[in-house]
Amino acid sequence: MSTSFKYLTPGIIAASAAVTVAYAWYCYRNRDRIPAKWKLIGYVDKIAIYPIKSGNYRELEAAECTELGLKEIQDGEQSGKHIFRDREFLIYNVKEKEVLRLIKTKKAVLISAFSTDENTVTFQAPNVPDYELNLPSVIENAKRVEIGRYGFPIETIDCGDEAARWVSNYLTSGKNEDEFRMGFYVENVTKRTNVVELMSSQSKKFLSVYKHMRQSDGGLYAWITSYLVTNKSSFDEINDCLAEEDKANIYNFRPNIIVKGCDPFVEDEWKWIKFGNDVVMRYFKPCTRCTVTTINPDTGEINKNLEPFRMLKKCRKVKDVKGYDLQGDLPVFGANMGLYVPGRLKVGDPVYEGV
Repeated sequence: MSTSFKYLTPGIIAASAAVTVAYAWYCYRNRDRIPAKWKLIGYVDKIAIYPIKSGNYRELEAAECTELGLKEIQDGEQSGKHIFRDREFLIYNVKEKEVLRLIKTKKAVLISAFSTDENTVTFQAPNVPDYELNLPSVIENAKRVEIGRYGFPIETIDCGDEAARWVSNYLTSGKNEDEFRMGFYVENVTKRTNVVELMSSQSKKFLSVYKHMRQSDGGLYAWITSYLVTNKSSFDEINDCLAEEDKANIYNFRPNIIVKGCDPFVEDEWKWIKFGNDVVMRYFKPCTRCTVTTINPDTGEINKNLEPFRMLKKCRKVKDVKGYDLQGDLPVFGANMGLYVPGRLKVGDPVYEGV
């Protein structure tokens, strides 16, 4: 026995153990406690939703932050239309019964959606006629379909044969009208994906590394999380390192909320973030990136030099050792966030970090 422990009595040892246990319990109880104090770190620069998973982005001036993800706010002239949610539609491959993967079918990034009334959603894509989907018909018939997302079963409501022909004709350039179908998330009808089970199916180590992830952090058909927050300064620093022909668009990274005014890459250290007076989110993991980042969201073309993915691979590796063991050498950009306090968010809102 070393001299440092030689004269410790059983009582002292027991007291020390009790303090250690109490401190561990205190840390456990407070791990999800929202901070009482905040410091200003920036402002909301842009807000975006993607009505169709893998489809085109739409910028919003304001949005509702809900457990299911961002939701449009309709005021004045915008009222009386379908209220879009982030990634409420998806496209899936009929033969494989798998959610469309953008890197394999990059044309999907140019599909956009808008609405003229509460019952109709109009889909648009280059070089094909618009397609109008009657939502009440889809909801009333409610044909549930089980498809896969990286092998994990998820549920969607099929949008019907006409929608399938339209999206198939566009994505296959008229070669096959039966290759793809469209799905829709109907609140209180569609079974919501258990994102904890989804990520555990990819790796049993996931939750031991990213301990703050909750089942409620998953959105509709977004991958992993309802909210992806990026830092404009981080994007600018990466873009400044690229040749002119390789400059990226912030939407190469498909964020929901873009923050300006912060130093580059401070998002790596975020824990709690508040937007405006109400909305509170918690950081639970860095967003790992793949070659989807090379797809131009305005043209659907892949960058011939595979940028900005190559630049990210050079300078944005996973820092955490356990994270690296789990996800390998995939680069990271942006913050996966879980919503703790819902509310309204608008462009220009102050952004605070918990202290």
